[in-house]
Amino acid sequence: MEKELLDKIGERVDRIITLDMRGRGGESPIMEKLYPAARKLYGRPVTAFAAEQLKERVGKGDTVFILTGLAAYGMTAETDGPVGAVAIGRALQIGLGARPVFITNEIFTEIMIKTATGGGFLVFDPKDIRRAWSKVPSATMVKGFTTDDKEAEKVATALMKEYSPKAIISVEARGPNEEGIYHVVDGTDVTQYESKMAILFRMAKEQNILTMGMFDGCGHEIGSGTLISSEVKNEYPRYATCACGCKSGMNDATQVDVAIPAAISNWGAYGVVACLSALLEKKEVMHDKALESRMVRVCADAGAMDGVTGRTDVSVDGLPESIQMAVIEILGEIVQNSIKGYDVVLKTN
Repeated sequence: MEKELLDKIGERVDRIITLDMRGRGGESPIMEKLYPAARKLYGRPVTAFAAEQLKERVGKGDTVFILTGLAAYGMTAETDGPVGAVAIGRALQIGLGARPVFITNEIFTEIMIKTATGGGFLVFDPKDIRRAWSKVPSATMVKGFTTDDKEAEKVATALMKEYSPKAIISVEARGPNEEGIYHVVDGTDVTQYESKMAILFRMAKEQNILTMGMFDGCGHEIGSGTLISSEVKNEYPRYATCACGCKSGMNDATQVDVAIPAAISNWGAYGVVACLSALLEKKEVMHDKALESRMVRVCADAGAMDGVTGRTDVSVDGLPESIQMAVIEILGEIVQNSIKGYDVVLKTN
């Protein structure tokens, strides 16, 4: 597919995934500041750029680490993150023949296993994964990551050595500020509860491995620091606020190659999946609304909460299951029309 056509598709996709249905506005300045910053940085629709990067850097049999699961209240996962992580892992597996490995807080492994299963994966124990990858098309594994700073370096080094990932992707995973402290949106320090997965991004940068972060503008998610400049902090001082006494604010400081802001972090993943599906001209890479419903329900039933209601509702960030399904259906139509050559049809009529 030509870059010009992919960018036309990405333009439509970007509009959908950044639609602020909840009216968060200044609480999460995606359209006001962060999305424009991403467009300026990459010079084109963000989801199109991300899909192209994945196609260029990831191939058949390559491992991709997909990180998710910030510790809400320091104790539980949200439905925003795990579902998007599974969606993009599925797309990479079906579209590129990649081998996704899901990495999450060690206390969320059961939630992640069930969500991945809901998304069509067969989840294997790490000791069996090599054999499974050679025989089972939908094979994956889930690795719990430590909350201990000292242990994190050792665990990350072992993972990088064992699996040699070609890309590392984060979907709604909390990152540290410049002092290495993890915060919630009001600036409270939750470092002791948060898994230290962000160290994998530092290692990836040292090894020239592709990195991506999907986030919804709360400011503490991995990748958001790539777009939150001092100018943005001045205009939105919430990002510089801290309740724990450190001097670096609550926003993430992790730098990624591709930062993807979205109204909901899952939607950032869906946008990349849609563009990858169009780029590969494989409609099956984009999951349908039925599978979306299944994943959200399984994730909630496993104990993940809606980050707005604080309950195990079948919803994501305050928006019901029906909205999540509608977004998937709209993105699916964009993909379908691109594969059918809708632009070409219009020009010939």
